[in-house]
Amino acid sequence: MADSPSSPKQCIYCLEEVNSKAIRCKHCGADLIIAGERSDPDSRKVVYVVDRDLIRFGKLASAVLGLFAVLGIYLFGIDLKDFHSDIKKILTDVESQSKAIRAEQASIQQEQKAWHASYDQATELLDQVRNAHAEVQQSNQLAKGIVDALLKEKDKVLFIEEFLATGANNELVLKTRVATVSNTASAEADQLTRQWSNGTVLHYYFFDMKTDGEQLADSYGTVERRDWVGTDRDKDTVRRGFTIWKEVGIGLDFAEVATSEEAQIRIGFMDGDGSWAFDGTQCLETMPDERTVNFGWDISNDIDTVLHNIGHVMGLKHEHQNPFNGLEWDEEAVYSKMSQPPNNWPREVTYNNILRKYPRDAYPFEKPFDPDSIMMYPFQAGLIKGRYSRGIQPAPGLSEGDKAYVRKLYPPHTP
Repeated sequence: MADSPSSPKQCIYCLEEVNSKAIRCKHCGADLIIAGERSDPDSRKVVYVVDRDLIRFGKLASAVLGLFAVLGIYLFGIDLKDFHSDIKKILTDVESQSKAIRAEQASIQQEQKAWHASYDQATELLDQVRNAHAEVQQSNQLAKGIVDALLKEKDKVLFIEEFLATGANNELVLKTRVATVSNTASAEADQLTRQWSNGTVLHYYFFDMKTDGEQLADSYGTVERRDWVGTDRDKDTVRRGFTIWKEVGIGLDFAEVATSEEAQIRIGFMDGDGSWAFDGTQCLETMPDERTVNFGWDISNDIDTVLHNIGHVMGLKHEHQNPFNGLEWDEEAVYSKMSQPPNNWPREVTYNNILRKYPRDAYPFEKPFDPDSIMMYPFQAGLIKGRYSRGIQPAPGLSEGDKAYVRKLYPPHTP
């Protein structure tokens, strides 16, 4: 039996009853016309069918989630205002902690600056202590030298008396009191010839022990030891110098001895201390452990330096300071020249060593000026005015004037 026009039919998609003539389900919206039966252009549309039970499940799930949300708010008392207030409080606390941290950092930086300042002060104080220590050491060295000098001064007269008592060959004419040793003769000492008694045997000794030397302290308190021992070649050159003077034919004699106590002339070779010698009998104003002659550089090929200093030992003086020489100096030029290397002399040293003339009574008789004397310094042009304006360059070795003068000072001795 055929269906009546108004009899319902089931939607093939959601299974709900719809009118038999319906072309679209009123429940799910699905197209109820079979694709082959459609002749209109929309027949190619794709229709998605959603299961009704799935829709129901979705509604149920949404309801359950909403219920849980309501229960959570009720059970845990979530209050958005309180929550906002808590967040704001936390932010305030964080800001406060940040300020505290920044303040602590600033404090640490201040402490670091204070520490660095204290460290710098401590370093400066340590430097001052070190400098003071160096000055104390230097003062101690100076005080020790003064004490030693005073002790030696006490014994000098006894030493000279003992030396004079050793034999007839050592008979001396001492024309001055014992005075403090000085490499530069004083004004009073300049009045003396410091001449040895003719016929004297001058005994000389070379310092040769490892202990022979001295301690030198620089401005920083650093102590350096320098010895007085020379090489065999240096000693042979000195021996040759004594022989050359003796062969001139003079009344003095020279003999090498083995101990410093036997010697009037005690020779050292201390580098950097210059070459110098005490003047004549000034050698007797020293103690046995002190030098009376020093050679401060290699003299193995420098016989003229040796002859010059042995001349001082015999009492000869610098020829350019001879009061009879008639030299006219360009004094400012001399001061300027001697203030430069290698001398680096202050004005007073230049005056004492170059310009100052010895008094006439420092010579037992008048000595004619001898520009070739072994006791004459060489001088370049421009330092002396007049005849010697081109300078003075003494000939090497003993001059004839040296030989004549020393034979007159110490005539050949006849026992």
